[in-house]
Amino acid sequence: MSHSHTATNGRAAGPQGLPIFGNLLSYLPRKLQYLQECADRYGKVVRLRLGEPTWLLNNAEDVHHVLIANSSNYQKTRRLTGQKGRQLSGNGLLTSSSSQHLKQRRLLQPHFTKQTSATFCGLVQEETRRLAKSWHQQKQADVCREMECLAKSVILRVIFGDDFNDDDGEISAAIDARRRYIEHFNLSLFPFRDKLPTRVVRDYQHAERRLHETIDRELRSQSRSTEPPKCMLARFSSATYQNGLSMTQEQVRDEVLTLMSTGYETIGDGLTWCWYLLSQHQSEESRMVEEVKSVCQRDDPGLDHLDDLKFTRMVFNESLRLYPPTWIYVRMADNEDVLPSGTRVCAGDKIYICQYILHRNPQYFPDPQQFEPENFNDAAIANRPKFAFFPFGGGPRVCIGEPLARMEAILVLASLGRQFKLRCVDANAVRLHPGITLRPKGGLLMTIESRSH
Repeated sequence: MSHSHTATNGRAAGPQGLPIFGNLLSYLPRKLQYLQECADRYGKVVRLRLGEPTWLLNNAEDVHHVLIANSSNYQKTRRLTGQKGRQLSGNGLLTSSSSQHLKQRRLLQPHFTKQTSATFCGLVQEETRRLAKSWHQQKQADVCREMECLAKSVILRVIFGDDFNDDDGEISAAIDARRRYIEHFNLSLFPFRDKLPTRVVRDYQHAERRLHETIDRELRSQSRSTEPPKCMLARFSSATYQNGLSMTQEQVRDEVLTLMSTGYETIGDGLTWCWYLLSQHQSEESRMVEEVKSVCQRDDPGLDHLDDLKFTRMVFNESLRLYPPTWIYVRMADNEDVLPSGTRVCAGDKIYICQYILHRNPQYFPDPQQFEPENFNDAAIANRPKFAFFPFGGGPRVCIGEPLARMEAILVLASLGRQFKLRCVDANAVRLHPGITLRPKGGLLMTIESRSH
């Protein structure tokens, strides 16, 4: 196929589509494949018809422009920031925009620094040891489920405190039900999907009540505590704006609910794809395991080892490149603009920034379909534009929890990778599910074999 680039009138080329439906019928059944085909054929920017005029960006310069240089012109979609979105996700950092977002970001940012995240290292180690103990008794497991449960256990203790437990699994089940509903609400094509008395809706309503009760109970408990704030709930409650005021109880609850979801989904799915890729590339797996043994000796991987686990970090980054859990960002243009590529964007146009596609652009990664951790050695990183790789986003809305996620991922990879050899039961059966996050459809069944020491 020949490549078409930006047209002379500043409007990019793209597939023709059908009357009324545009490109929807081609896009919806096979989102990633369709976007990849469009990027391969039409180049830097692709014009799509997906409701509003839509522009798929496939170059780092345009992405930098939208997320950084002119970020104030590009907002999250009304589906997230509008009344329905706020009803679902509250009035916290996730759904706020413009000056309100900046105000909320400034309030929360000090609680998500690299130094603050380091204080949770111990509980990551504890939860990883607990999982390892169970794996020594198992021959196989759904690793997707296992990684999400691990990440969920970690984030609940980060939020509520070291002594919080969910032994009956009721809170975990409520978080799962909430996730299913959010995906149903955002991705289902059925009208009035939030009004129909379906199982998904009923489970969500029960889950919301249970989660609200838990958060309110823990808030009351924290308010009676004389200890310095350590967990995120206590930190959020004691945080003050520049005018000296604190968040209301409803605001704290909204931020906690957001953290419950975003704080485990991406890290759980990211670790799942790591195990999948390592099982298919055993020389890289061996190199990672040898690094962990050399750096950590007989100690559990911990905070003091993170900087020296360089290849392990490269493995994680390469996994995020090939299978980014957050696989797409959607932005809406407030005003007319011209992108660095020359594409003219009108007010109300929709921008698709798809990490899955851009991370596989051969302009930035020479063999983009291959698992190659050396893509993230120092020289390779220095020779690429920053927005050739952005798994946690960028600009004012960059993922606030990135330091915690990266710390957790490296510790889990190092600890479990040194102890276990994971292999896909059927690698050919693995299919991509681009929902709220990118995950293996139906899970990832793997055999578990303890390594000899």
